[in-house]
Amino acid sequence: MFKTTDIGDFEIFDAHTHFFSHRFFSMLAGQSPKFSQSTDPVKEIGAITGLSMPPEDPQEFAEHWIAELYKHKVSRAMMMASLPGDEESVAAAVRAFPNRITGGFFFNPTVLDAESIARRAFDQFGLKVICFFPCNA
Repeated sequence: MFKTTDIGDFEIFDAHTHFFSHRFFSMLAGQSPKFSQSTDPVKEIGAITGLSMPPEDPQEFAEHWIAELYKHKVSRAMMMASLPGDEESVAAAVRAFPNRITGGFFFNPTVLDAESIARRAFDQFGLKVICFFPCNA
């Protein structure tokens, strides 16, 4: 898929996208006492921010992304799990669209089991890109 511009035709690979999954928002909500009593914190975040929240199924969410890639004539995208622990969401998107999505994940190399986390993301989930996200929380 090529995008025609004033200076020629180009195949576009977006190398930096965030797969803000339903699980991502659930994980964020879990860090806030504001949502501790909420029965649907993701819906509540959507209401507060005015954002359209992603569906629970990451494959369904990937379908929305693919439609946007087609719309904007983007051939591939590297989508990253934007919080450590959300690798499975991106892996589902990669499985659904392996020719369009390359998976990446945020990774904290300072945690005790860092090596096993990285190996699992690469070997079990098939992710290809590691985004270092060290923190000392």
